[in-house]
Amino acid sequence: MKKNNYKINAAIILLISAFALMFSVASPITAAQKPFDTSHGSLSVSDEFNSPVKPSAPAQTHAAVARTEAPAQTAAAPDDEAIKSLVDQIKKSSVITEATLANGIKIIYRKNTSSDLVVLKLSLKAGSVYETESNNGVSCLLFDLIKKGNAKMNAEQIARSIEQTGAFLNTEVTKNLGTVTLVSTTKSFEKNFDILAECVLTSNFPPAEVEKEKQFLVGALKAENDKMDAACAKLFYKTMFSGHPYALHHYGSVESVPKITKNDIAKWHKTVFTPANMTFVAVGNVEFEYVKKAIEARFGSIKSPEGALKIFEDANKKIAEGVKPFTAPKESREFKDKAQAFIYYGFITEGVESKDYGALKMLSTVLGSGMSSRLFHNLRDKESLAYQVTAYYQTLRGNSALIALMGTQPEKYEQAVTGLKREIEVFKNELITEEEYSRAKNKLVGNYALQRNTMEDQAEFLSLWEGLGLGAKFEDEYLQNVLAPTREDIRRVAQKYFDSNKFVLSVVFPENKAKKDGGAPVKKSGK
Repeated sequence: MKKNNYKINAAIILLISAFALMFSVASPITAAQKPFDTSHGSLSVSDEFNSPVKPSAPAQTHAAVARTEAPAQTAAAPDDEAIKSLVDQIKKSSVITEATLANGIKIIYRKNTSSDLVVLKLSLKAGSVYETESNNGVSCLLFDLIKKGNAKMNAEQIARSIEQTGAFLNTEVTKNLGTVTLVSTTKSFEKNFDILAECVLTSNFPPAEVEKEKQFLVGALKAENDKMDAACAKLFYKTMFSGHPYALHHYGSVESVPKITKNDIAKWHKTVFTPANMTFVAVGNVEFEYVKKAIEARFGSIKSPEGALKIFEDANKKIAEGVKPFTAPKESREFKDKAQAFIYYGFITEGVESKDYGALKMLSTVLGSGMSSRLFHNLRDKESLAYQVTAYYQTLRGNSALIALMGTQPEKYEQAVTGLKREIEVFKNELITEEEYSRAKNKLVGNYALQRNTMEDQAEFLSLWEGLGLGAKFEDEYLQNVLAPTREDIRRVAQKYFDSNKFVLSVVFPENKAKKDGGAPVKKSGK
């Protein structure tokens, strides 16, 4: 029996190690980004899910993998027993406790005794899906300014007080979620939680800090717009989700951000930071009752005004109504003073609530995740059509999208698009191989295990699932959902969603190649 356990554990280690190798060497995705989001131009593993990429360092994603790198290494595939054992281990570590305070604040708790730390994440509905074109970016400004001054402390005092205890206080915004995260030792938790509470409850948005953050954000957005992949992603989402809450960039625009005032931010603060919109996620070496009492002492007396959630309910209704069905392909293009071309090609799909979610995750993994994927192997290595290529399926509510993207030389543009269409069409007509199926399962399990390795990662996932309306316990169901689809299921969803008459194609092309030249898009006058 002990010998069998040893074999299983060794296989589990092999599974995680194999994925780590694929992730660090093979994947054309930077490690700077967090799990689960497409941030309109910052592709990461997070594109699969919904975590933020801060505008302070717009991610240079889809980095080209040099020809001089070592070839992809193929690890022996662990058996199903090893995968099941790893899944069981993840489930054991995902035991949670939930409670709701009298004023509507929700608490999600998981004990983790791996170190003498506690992570407290305040999660709220916020972000671009709840904004308009005129105030797009107000959520990003609000959460950045939470740490810049309150009734008791200025920005410097807040930063110094947190740093003195070795703690970490951070804010993030995605399309539909804003978070305030505290990472602290258990010894200093009460003191640091007092600071977080003061920031949340009495932020006063000093005018100088407001202007500084606006200038910073505009600069970051301009820098992002100068990147081919980021610009193409924005163009794609604006085209695919026209008239839908997902069309707006989650950090705003260079047009909207300068017009946002201190009063706009203060008003949005009152809307967002209301008990009915608050969920605290705690992971760490503390007891549940201790966490509950700490939250109740600081936030238990605040009340939600009548109709506090209306703006969120209205936006969620639009999301539930979905994207207006396409009647024909949609194409869009921009021209920049660059040497290369960048392509986004994709299809509208159902979202995370759909029974197709797992099959779409599996399909996107086989199609474009890493050096062993079809897009990388066929279009980059065999045909030399791309200097970077990948695909992903994003975890979103309502509608989502399965997207392939590629950086290529302008003269190879038409061949590249033809190649993308060809590779995607194959999924409709043929089953993926057993080897591809096994490799995708291993990668999805290993990916998830690695991405929830720390207390902060675990709190992030619990916050994510709750924010998507799935409930924190969806963590137990996630792997079951993505591992359940068969090869036939993968072909079925390809046939369902890959309609060659209903795609979206967006391209950013070199300005000096604007005229028809070897297959380049034609630049229309006035564009």
